[in-house]
Amino acid sequence: AYLPVIGNAMIESLELLVAANSTLKNNLFDGLKVNTEAAQEKLYRSPSVVTALLPYTGYHKAGELAKLMKLKSIDIFEANKQSGMIKEEKLREIMKPENLTKTGFRIGEIE
Repeated sequence: AYLPVIGNAMIESLELLVAANSTLKNNLFDGLKVNTEAAQEKLYRSPSVVTALLPYTGYHKAGELAKLMKLKSIDIFEANKQSGMIKEEKLREIMKPENLTKTGFRIGEIE
């Protein structure tokens, strides 16, 4: 008995969702430019980036690296140089944006 009412409500909800999507695109994202250099610099200075190292160093050592970064206000590369925790080439490979945004890791990637 209520099927037509439910169907109508779903169609109205979809129309609202499409309108909200259009508004967001037109008023928020059009013309938006990202400063990739500044974004990368902020990312590499954020102690939270060490979470990408958890499969390679473990929780405790990654925490030590994050603490060093925070105490000395340095980026992950400089903190790693000072601590010698991971090989420089391996760290650069892990910190590539495409590797930071992929889902999961393979056992073969861990040394």
